[in-house]
Amino acid sequence: MTYDIAVWVPSRPGRPSDREATADFERRVEASEERYLARRPPAPQLARVADLLEARFDGPEPPWEELRGELDGDSLYVTIGGLGGHEGPEVERYLSQIAADVGVVVYSPLGESVVAAPLT
Repeated sequence: MTYDIAVWVPSRPGRPSDREATADFERRVEASEERYLARRPPAPQLARVADLLEARFDGPEPPWEELRGELDGDSLYVTIGGLGGHEGPEVERYLSQIAADVGVVVYSPLGESVVAAPLT
């Protein structure tokens, strides 16, 4: 079992509703298949998210299956693997703490809900 978290740079200011975020997430998933072979350089906000995650979870075995390889333009999809993804809630909590400062939306695909987002 895995624990999945989506992170992206919002296209407009403010916190999206769960419905808006779910629609945005679904559009991103559909578009990602077309972009798979031509990944875009990561947005600075997402490069910062990756830096912060790697600094916070710096043990010999990171909790995610892939991090840098999942950076694609303004989107990042983090899959927490291992022992049932038990570190998923901890990673999600950390992302929710940094989201406003970094300027990203943190979204739970399973819960179809916004976990955190920039305030403005």
